[in-house]
Amino acid sequence: MAIVRPFRGVRYDTEQVLLKNVITPPYDVITPEMRAAYAAKSPYNVVLIDLPVGDDDRYAVAGNLYRKWKDAGILINHSPGLDTRMWTVLVCYMAYLMN
Repeated sequence: MAIVRPFRGVRYDTEQVLLKNVITPPYDVITPEMRAAYAAKSPYNVVLIDLPVGDDDRYAVAGNLYRKWKDAGILINHSPGLDTRMWTVLVCYMAYLMN
């Protein structure tokens, strides 16, 4: 059986960034050209965390960037002052079958 635990959600502080400049499609559909275009929109674009580049450990790069954004207040807890919460997420996939 799965163990389900509540967590504190994290979101962008919309007083510091425009969402249209920092959100992207899912990482697995982003081409290198798209990544470059999204990264150029904002130094806080999520593509920099979702698809980090560099010679170092990409996951360490992403983790360090995430912590910097949290420390700078770019990313904030969704419910300041509240404890953990349970979140319901509905994901729908449409598949096209080919013969």
